[in-house]
Amino acid sequence: MFIVYALQIVSILNYHIINHLYGVVVSFYLEYMKDYSELFVVAGDEEKGIVGFCMGYYMDKDDQMQNFLHNNRIKVIWKTMLLMLAGNKPTWNKVLARFKHRPSVSDWVIVNDKCEQMLNNQRGDLLSVCVLPDCRGKGYAQDMMEKFLAAMKERGRRLCLLSVKTNNLRARRYYERNGFELYRKRGGEGLTYMKLL
Repeated sequence: MFIVYALQIVSILNYHIINHLYGVVVSFYLEYMKDYSELFVVAGDEEKGIVGFCMGYYMDKDDQMQNFLHNNRIKVIWKTMLLMLAGNKPTWNKVLARFKHRPSVSDWVIVNDKCEQMLNNQRGDLLSVCVLPDCRGKGYAQDMMEKFLAAMKERGRRLCLLSVKTNNLRARRYYERNGFELYRKRGGEGLTYMKLL
């Protein structure tokens, strides 16, 4: 089955550039899954196939992204420039945000310090819980998050952190229902939640 879209020339350019960038993204996830397979949980449906995933990292091993970007910096810079030249708005927004927000001191405000004494080798971070829109509310996110948190606990982690945009009320309610407490705030744009394991 073919789906036909009415595309503008910029969209066609973005499509081809994103396909090239896809290889870099696939490389990152393959490397990530090799190193942290227990922290990459996938939800599947017999009819729809993969309907969601959940991933994170150990706080004392959070240099993987920096290492990947360092080892692939030429590819990433080149492909980012191509996307910008093609007028890809999300890419422009990300690049501009990197330059716009450079505080000299942390602008996070801790509102709950009961876990401040925990070292990074006791902490983990939940990066993403993603479920296809038409599959939400069916328990996929819950199952994935439970498996993710169990894997962290099995490996000696005592605390899980996660960040969420302040305006993402659905996600905030979901995390609060699952025992996450507010840990810190960043102005009106971001929150970090925590949960003891």
